[in-house]
Amino acid sequence: MQGKADALLDPQRPGDWNQAMMELGATVCTPRAPRCSECPVSNWCTALAQSAGASPGPAVTDYPTRAVKAAKREERVSVRVVEWRCDARSWFLLMRRPEGGLLAGMWEFPSAVSLAEAPQQGRLAQLDSLLGAAGLLEACSAPCAPLGPVQHVFSHVRWRMEVEHVTLSRPGPPPQPDGGRKWVELLHDADAVGELTGGQRKVFALLEAASSAATVKRKRVQVNKGEGAP
Repeated sequence: MQGKADALLDPQRPGDWNQAMMELGATVCTPRAPRCSECPVSNWCTALAQSAGASPGPAVTDYPTRAVKAAKREERVSVRVVEWRCDARSWFLLMRRPEGGLLAGMWEFPSAVSLAEAPQQGRLAQLDSLLGAAGLLEACSAPCAPLGPVQHVFSHVRWRMEVEHVTLSRPGPPPQPDGGRKWVELLHDADAVGELTGGQRKVFALLEAASSAATVKRKRVQVNKGEGAP
């Protein structure tokens, strides 16, 4: 099929040919209701000839045959949102993905990926190793609060992400590390959020929801204590 398509291609005007084929498919030879009686190339259409023969074969709408898609690979991702808090300000640690492979060079919260059947302990150990190398041993031992699950689907793989949140209280702002890591005030920095991968933006949405819920809870406590009264 590919060889015949290549043979039909006009080498002098390939762009015009491709545009004409797309236009034909969009307006006449549509997938569900082809208008064969109006088609300018119906005399040369094998699918139409087979469907109209004495012993009808496949219908015109059976073409082109679709390749069977492979099942998506299931992977589990453990994500640890590390927050550096100083007074009323918060910074969050982002790490750059490797320059090769899936989502190359993009920013994400510290994450570890494994096949779906692999135990979670292995992913958590990978996270501890990442954060230990960044000099954040407390982020390995401090209590973590679950933020919830997130699912993100690519063309060939499905990520099931388990997200947890750890907060480090500090007397000053975080030092900016090397080029592979950075601290950003995500809750106030739309550009930094835009640098996240699609799946990690879903993680950020969980973080925003948790932050909003915590703010509402603090205000309720203040009102109950009379702190909000004039």
